[in-house]
Amino acid sequence: MIADDSKMERRIFRDYLTQWGYEVYEAVDGKKAIEMYDMVQPDLIIMDGVMPEMDGYVACAYLHRMRPKFNIPVILITAYDNPETVARAFAAGAVEYLVKPIYWDIFKLRLQRILVAKKTEIALFKSEE
Repeated sequence: MIADDSKMERRIFRDYLTQWGYEVYEAVDGKKAIEMYDMVQPDLIIMDGVMPEMDGYVACAYLHRMRPKFNIPVILITAYDNPETVARAFAAGAVEYLVKPIYWDIFKLRLQRILVAKKTEIALFKSEE
């Protein structure tokens, strides 16, 4: 799932992700991402840090607090690269923090690594049950 208030940013992410074989859902802000979460149950959320209504930091923290069993990986993306925003992202539960502009080859590899780790975590959880 992509959550970004910029239609252009969502389109760019959607184009890359679908080209790489991923199914993509879109939300216009953090609040809509939370509403959509239960319906689509995405494997991962790519979220802009700064959005109206509810920003990515707040939405990420909410998902980790309210859906801890699923531990949904969230990648926060923003134009800010100062230590405070990076710390805020990881404190909210983000698994990755990226600064724009996005280097797509690197992003693709990070995305693959996060999804492999998520699949491994799910398999471990199932085997423990």
